[in-house]
Amino acid sequence: PGLIQAEEYCDEYGVQLETTTDSGGGQNIGFLDNGDYTEYNIDVSSSGLYRLDARVASQYSSGQMDVQINGASLGILSIPNTGGWQSFTTISTTLSLATGTHRLRLEFPNGGFNLNWISFSLVPGNSPTKSPTLSPTFSPTVPPTYLPTAASTPTISPTKAPSVSPTSSSPTKSPTPRPTSLPVQPTSNPPAVDCTSASSFAVPGYLDADQYCDQRGLSLEAT
Repeated sequence: PGLIQAEEYCDEYGVQLETTTDSGGGQNIGFLDNGDYTEYNIDVSSSGLYRLDARVASQYSSGQMDVQINGASLGILSIPNTGGWQSFTTISTTLSLATGTHRLRLEFPNGGFNLNWISFSLVPGNSPTKSPTLSPTFSPTVPPTYLPTAASTPTISPTKAPSVSPTSSSPTKSPTPRPTSLPVQPTSNPPAVDCTSASSFAVPGYLDADQYCDQRGLSLEAT
């Protein structure tokens, strides 16, 4: 992005310079005939969509300016009648620029106007794409992996406590029998007789304890 004075060309054909009364003073290029041109070297820091502003003045409305980058035309601006050769106004267009150094050529298919300066600025909201800096790629040498040898852990044999024989004075405790007063209630869905895929429960889900497909030593009761 930046401003380029029209008289700061690196090459030209058919143009002349004159003092300008436009804001900022200096000179403008003028006396343009059909086919005249100027060229400039530009260095674009970021790729993206740019707005090109051109400060022009003319007593006619037939002037044209063809904007070219590296020989390719990016657009033609029509020059309006501003009411005088030093009555400058700013006209604009948009164009895409790539990162790097380029040759900008302003060619005038139809002359009959003055040019004071041009400027480039990024379009608001446009995200420029910067050229990435390439770093050399190194293939690292992977060091060998050593697995530590586990130290053997000695096996400690527990010391068995001596058995104490009960004496006649120690009473023998009789086991408390489980009450059998509650009858076994059959379930409405008796359990499956074997564990097959047909007796599988969905997970996640819910299952009752009495919906087993196999068991040992269990009894059912009402709850």
